[in-house]
Amino acid sequence: MAEELVQDAQTRAFDTHIRYRLGLEDTDAAVSPFGATQDAYITSLAKSAASSQILTGTANLTFGLIAAGAVAVQTITVTGATVGSPVDLVPPAALEAGLIFSGFVSAANTVSVRLENATGAGVTPAAASTWKAVVDMR
Repeated sequence: MAEELVQDAQTRAFDTHIRYRLGLEDTDAAVSPFGATQDAYITSLAKSAASSQILTGTANLTFGLIAAGAVAVQTITVTGATVGSPVDLVPPAALEAGLIFSGFVSAANTVSVRLENATGAGVTPAAASTWKAVVDMR
């Protein structure tokens, strides 16, 4: 029981310190009970959290006929995206069998969606299918 009370007090002190560092609480928590090394680490985490950004964009893409073994490319605007940033794609729910998708930031504010036909015949994806791009700017 005593150990739980100590852990609870430490958790509250840590939470207060984080809230102070993020500017969410105006308290006299500037003196960290965790020492200078942990204080610097917490400040670094707070700055990282404040500067991290997850950007999203959606578009209705129409690829048309994709020949066997071929690749088609369409783009989605994601304002703020920069070349080299990691991209996750959310394809339409009913993506046709045999199609493999990938995405990347191809230019500022632009995510390219590549759709490869891995089948032995042409495939025409549904027209105006909604795709979502998620770009992690951390």
